Amino acid sequence: MGISFGGPLAWVTASRLPKIVKSLALIITSPVGARPNPADKLPPAHPEGGLVLREAFKLPDDKEDDDAWIKSAAAHGAGKGRIEAESDTTYRREKKSGTMWTRGNHGDAACVRWPRETLKRVECPTVVIHAAKDQVFPLEYAKALRDDVGDATLVVVENCGHELPHRARGTIVDAILANVKKGEQASDVAKRDELVLPSRL
Repeated sequence: MGISFGGPLAWVTASRLPKIVKSLALIITSPVGARPNPADKLPPAHPEGGLVLREAFKLPDDKEDDDAWIKSAAAHGAGKGRIEAESDTTYRREKKSGTMWTRGNHGDAACVRWPRETLKRVECPTVVIHAAKDQVFPLEYAKALRDDVGDATLVVVENCGHELPHRARGTIVDAILANVKKGEQASDVAKRDELVLPSRL
């Protein structure tokens, strides 16, 4: 599964390891990043998208204040207790793992063209999930992902932007699980086709 900047990581992995990756989900991502070439025949990414994402929450004044970071992350949920609890758990787990603090490279990843050509080498069942109101990547990007992979399924989540809100999780999870099932079935068929019965002497 690849979400946003994680999209190319997921599809390159799937293209390089077809015997291991059995299904793929590409969520609110792009086949080329934020800067398509004229040959890509795609509209430009929404330039205001980065600004919208940066303004979506307020950074705490004290960057060392864990509770302030959690409150900032939970602010999207308008103070709902469950969202604040999830933000708290995620924040503390990610801080301990060290991964949250290495994500500053996303800005650099957005400035290069992503490896669209490798999409054609993806062999596993793929679902492309995109937001109807994505502030970063136009819907044409999701359609290009679907078409480049070949037999991919496109699921458009209405009333959703470049995010994974609680209200959309059911739709997103159902689409991913249906695709995983297709991958498992395809894998089972491939295994049956590989069975070699011993010959009688």
